[in-house]
Amino acid sequence: MPKCSCCGRELKEKDKGRTWRECRYCGLPVCFNCTHYVGTTVRDLFGEHVEVVCVCGTCRIRK
Repeated sequence: MPKCSCCGRELKEKDKGRTWRECRYCGLPVCFNCTHYVGTTVRDLFGEHVEVVCVCGTCRIRK
């Protein structure tokens, strides 16, 4: 059974996507209480838009 990489809470495998996700950069499981989001600007054929990705507390970019 996976545990949250930040708070250590036990996470159920069947609840992936409902109560927890994996960090986009390191791949560790993170519960929604500890989840942070990082927005990046992406340019493509249709213009610029912002893509938001889920990250853990250690991969979070500090201001």
